[in-house]
Amino acid sequence: MLYFKSTGRFALFVGLLAGQSWCVSAIEKTQSLQLIDIVDRAVASHPLMQRAVAKLDQVKAQSRANSQPLYNPELELAYESNVDDTSMIGLSQTFDWSDKQAALKQIGSKNQRSAEAEFIGVRQSIVVDLLRKINRYQASNVAASLNSRQLDTLEEFVKIAQKRFSVGDISQIELDLALLASGELRMRSAKIQANNYNAKLQLESFFNFEKIDVPKLNIALISDHSQDSEQLLQRHPKLVQLRMASESARAEIKLSERKKTADPTFSINAGKEGKENIINLGFSMPLHIRNNFSAEVDSAIANSVAVEQEYLNNYRQVLVDVKSTKRDLELTLSAYRRWISQSQTGLEARAKLLQRLWKSGDLGTTEYLVQIQQTLDTLIAATQLKEDVLNAWFDYLAASGQIDDWLALK
Repeated sequence: MLYFKSTGRFALFVGLLAGQSWCVSAIEKTQSLQLIDIVDRAVASHPLMQRAVAKLDQVKAQSRANSQPLYNPELELAYESNVDDTSMIGLSQTFDWSDKQAALKQIGSKNQRSAEAEFIGVRQSIVVDLLRKINRYQASNVAASLNSRQLDTLEEFVKIAQKRFSVGDISQIELDLALLASGELRMRSAKIQANNYNAKLQLESFFNFEKIDVPKLNIALISDHSQDSEQLLQRHPKLVQLRMASESARAEIKLSERKKTADPTFSINAGKEGKENIINLGFSMPLHIRNNFSAEVDSAIANSVAVEQEYLNNYRQVLVDVKSTKRDLELTLSAYRRWISQSQTGLEARAKLLQRLWKSGDLGTTEYLVQIQQTLDTLIAATQLKEDVLNAWFDYLAASGQIDDWLALK
């Protein structure tokens, strides 16, 4: 299970349901905690998270194994029945002469830190995926609601147009135009409603199709993003993972070099041959003549170079991702701010005004249709723009590896 720092819970979602303004409104603390708890439970039970936990446990176990001594003592028992019965008992121990175990311990430690960074990266990607799915569903739900209003508006418009046509207030062409607009909107509506249903299923699948009431996401979630891009990369999970892998590869060179040194074995045996007591001391040492293990050293060096270059290559890619997602966030945020300055309530009032003008005859049918469609389409587009802004924020957090800080994860 993932856990969140309690001190960061309220601060994170202080902008939930803050409304369409840039002043963060006060909200209930329970609402903040609700969203964080939902993310916590959903991510912790995700199959990919369970797999990441198992992989991390495996690496930790291997790290513990690398910390253990290389050789155990050996017990030897022997008995020979002859003219004089001979019985022996002995112990032998091979010694890690070049301290290979220290190199193995270092490798295990670096591999564990690399695995922990990989685990954090997996967790962050799952969190971002969930937040994007929540965002998509909530935006598509608003779009579907607005689309239903469009349909209702046009249905009412068509009925009024038919009545006005029957008394000769409008022409056949104007009536046909109203009917064509209504048919076109119905075709567009099918796509909008289908997208909303698909987004709903995608989100529900994250919760194993359990009904969850997720609090609304809001632009006020976006916090300061002025940090220096290169400084952020020092703690980026992917780069930490590769940096630890590079250090592990260098430790592998040490291990390979130490393997060139043979490990001696000492033994002591005691027993009786007939009535005589016997004590034997033994010593053995492998002779690295046919294989001096120099090829293993060369292989470890080459692997270290490859891992180091992989780190440098990924550093460039991650830096580009951070800068590009940050720029995308700034542009979409700026566009959303400009739209906000127009006031959504003003657009809704405009739609009602257009209808009154058309009913009174001060606005032609064609002009009314064009303007009312533009007004309602703008409202739907604004919903999409808000979704894009939040997705840009989530992408930036993922690219810069800041999801844990933002969610106050530990």
